[in-house]
Amino acid sequence: MTKAFQPNTAVIRSAFAAVLLGVAVLSLSACNTVNGAGKDLSNAGTATGSAVSNTATDVQQKL
Repeated sequence: MTKAFQPNTAVIRSAFAAVLLGVAVLSLSACNTVNGAGKDLSNAGTATGSAVSNTATDVQQKL
């Protein structure tokens, strides 16, 4: 008779833990990246709004 394949549970658990740790690290770094992108967009919007406001003020003063 042939012996049935029995997987090594310690290796499987270690691999599973490594995959979970990798997913957690990537998720946390993605949150940081999205947060930074949101701040960049917010700053760009503020700068654009200030430029438009300053231009409007200049035009009003010339009239």
